[in-house]
Amino acid sequence: MVDYDYRSTDYKSHLINKKELSVSRKGKMSFIKQKQDEGSSSKEQSELLKKLRLPQKPVWLVIVVLIYLAIAYYLWPIVLCVVGIWFINKKIKDKKKKIIFIASSIIACLVITSFWFVKINNDHKVAQQKSEQERIVKEARDQENKKKREEENKAKAQRDQEAKAKQSEETKDLDASVNYNELAFKIQNNEDKNWVNCRLSLNSKYEYRVNGIAKKDSLIISYSDFAKSDGTRFNIFETKVKDLSISCSNEGSTYSRFNYFTINN
Repeated sequence: MVDYDYRSTDYKSHLINKKELSVSRKGKMSFIKQKQDEGSSSKEQSELLKKLRLPQKPVWLVIVVLIYLAIAYYLWPIVLCVVGIWFINKKIKDKKKKIIFIASSIIACLVITSFWFVKINNDHKVAQQKSEQERIVKEARDQENKKKREEENKAKAQRDQEAKAKQSEETKDLDASVNYNELAFKIQNNEDKNWVNCRLSLNSKYEYRVNGIAKKDSLIISYSDFAKSDGTRFNIFETKVKDLSISCSNEGSTYSRFNYFTINN
């Protein structure tokens, strides 16, 4: 054992080290005790959960809670009745009073339970009626939408058919008659429609343009009115007439119609 001089610096340092060591040991002991308390607390919680027979995993705990809530919602009068009878049986010592209170509780519980189940049944019927009404409304709406789509498709098909018929009418061959002599052509419009933007071609080289030919009307065009693109006019005495083509559009239409005639001299 080392002897220290009480007045020396070494002795004072020795006392400080001894005090720090004591504090350190106390801190470690308190820390160990705290951990032991936490462990015992968690162990007690685990044992409590086991006694309650509740699952320790959160998912299963939530499922069990939901089941309990469902039972509590539908069977709360019965649960209340059982708890009330248990309380009466435990707190009331007089046998006669106990029987009276238990019988009264059972009757009250039966009345409450019957009213509760009637309410649940009525709510269920109301929900069924509401669901049936929604189904009927949905079916009626679907039928209406289906009928509307069918009408739209029918109208569209009719429009397409009319457009095709109109296009066919506007693109078929021109109903025209061509007469001629030594000097000119006579072109007859045999239709009930006015022709516009007419272009006549003689021998596929000489052209003549006219604004139009009225319905059921005719147009006389001299051979000398036909000319090439360079201005050369057709000369009946030098060139033989072989064919005539007519291209016109119906008034109000953008489609061009055509017809071809062979000239036999």
